[in-house]
Amino acid sequence: MANDGDARGSRTHRAAGASLLLLALACLALGAGGEKAPEWEYILPSPATDIALSDDGVNLSAGWGNRLGWFYTNSSVPLKNFQRDVAGPMALSADGKYLFAAGEGNDGGQKLTLWEERAKEWNPPYGAAMTITDVDVSADGAYLVAGDYNGNIYVFRRQSSTPIWTASLSEIGVLQVAISPGGTWVAAGTQTGEIHLYERSSGNESWVYPSAPRIYDLEFAREAPLLAVASGSANSGQLYLFSNASNEPLVDYPISKAFTSVAVHRNGSWLAGGADDGKVYLISAQGGGTEEWSYSLGTSVNDIAANGVGTHLLAGGGNKQLALLAVADGVPLWTTTVEDPITCVAASWRGEYLAVGQEDRLALFYEVALDNQPPNATIVSISPSTAMPGWNVTFSGSGEDSDGSVVGYYWRSSRDGGLSNEAQFNVSWLSAGYHTIFLKVQDNDGLWGAEVSTEVAIGDFPTATLEPVIPCPGAGDCVVNQGDAVTFTGSGTPLTNVSAAINAFWWESSRDGPLSTAAQFSTSALSRGWHTITFRISNTDGFWSPNVTATLRVNGQPTAYIASVSPNPALVGQTVMLSGDGLDPEGDAVAYLWNSSLD
Repeated sequence: MANDGDARGSRTHRAAGASLLLLALACLALGAGGEKAPEWEYILPSPATDIALSDDGVNLSAGWGNRLGWFYTNSSVPLKNFQRDVAGPMALSADGKYLFAAGEGNDGGQKLTLWEERAKEWNPPYGAAMTITDVDVSADGAYLVAGDYNGNIYVFRRQSSTPIWTASLSEIGVLQVAISPGGTWVAAGTQTGEIHLYERSSGNESWVYPSAPRIYDLEFAREAPLLAVASGSANSGQLYLFSNASNEPLVDYPISKAFTSVAVHRNGSWLAGGADDGKVYLISAQGGGTEEWSYSLGTSVNDIAANGVGTHLLAGGGNKQLALLAVADGVPLWTTTVEDPITCVAASWRGEYLAVGQEDRLALFYEVALDNQPPNATIVSISPSTAMPGWNVTFSGSGEDSDGSVVGYYWRSSRDGGLSNEAQFNVSWLSAGYHTIFLKVQDNDGLWGAEVSTEVAIGDFPTATLEPVIPCPGAGDCVVNQGDAVTFTGSGTPLTNVSAAINAFWWESSRDGPLSTAAQFSTSALSRGWHTITFRISNTDGFWSPNVTATLRVNGQPTAYIASVSPNPALVGQTVMLSGDGLDPEGDAVAYLWNSSLD
């Protein structure tokens, strides 16, 4: 069994029923507005029927009426606006390079057109009597598939408008087609409820599943040989998951209304369906399929799309409701009401770009929480932090990336420039003087995080030592109450020149500025908030040590007040209602303790 490996697809999202020709959707208008505002909108003369985003979120393509639009997501001005005689389905490759679409030609036949980077590659008329219902393209644009309402399937290589093979089904109406991201498999779903799977290389039919309701949507898993299917009728709906090896469903999940759209995790661990009952369903693929959660949009869910990494689902309904849902629990990251009923939606690989087709406009949303987050670097240790020229100094660093992995390191010195690309290394050639050592890390998407830094002294500099802050129990971060006395103690030792005595001390707060010039001091005047306390020493030769630091938080004192006492005065034995409240400067949770001077 062939597997598509790590190929990524960019499955075009189509207005529910747009390729069925005979299906009309009723939409409810509940009023515009919402918390999440789009980055831009593009007004349309007719409803959007298809929408797609490239994996990187740079390219957006959409179809409406007799038009196809090709956009960069940083602008609402189309790069290209193609005109067709009538509407037809479209698909965009994962890299945004290839656009494959259908539209009726002047002779009454249908034209299948391929564009490469907005330049037309081929568009001969193909079959005067055919009516294209759906198209799809492999992730790299190498293979194309189309289905028509007469029951025909056409498979192409990108280089030629002549099909490499065709298949004709006995029933009328191929409504949906899909090609796996790596181009290995082709699937077709029919009006009469048959699901057909073909090997793309040979054109041989691998299996057929004959007894589903009408097929509304197909989607291959991006990194597993699995096919997800949405189907249904007026009174029933089925969500299926198949292995490419067998027509026995791995998941067969029924509801009482039609499933009109489907999404599947890249490895097939879950699938999701949008349904005419107004709900989005998340189904685990384990154990034959169990419902993990459902979320209601209120009326029919017209389309759903999952981001490629599989963490979120975008769902849009005919009542103008748009929701970005966490796959883990179905809780919305946000919901909003758009201007018009939603017909189709799409998401980029990470999900930071979200495209929404409506009855009279396109809208592009950006979600920073799903964008690539920069990694964080940590300087674990530099030992020794004070060294003589020629001494060996050992550096150790680490990095964390909340949405990926750390793959690169870069160390540099303020005096000597670049030092290393390794997490740990040793050098013995640092020049004499003070060095600010910087470290940054790179994630698996190529993004560098912010630099962190510390100081190293090369030469006969003293070494500062910061003792635990009192009243904190040990070294490191601590919390004290505002107004409490805090005691700081520091000391220092020479490196080699024992005749140069330690004779100066410097303490400074990142919030309050200079604090003291004594080896030990106490203060109760620190302001509320986080403080980075910096300590350094100097010797009689005038050499200052590298800085050492500690952090502490000064916690503001909460304020209590008695709101009411009722009744007041009261009789002995009478119930008295006491009401009070408290305010905390940091907004932390407040505990309450009541006491009486008599009782």
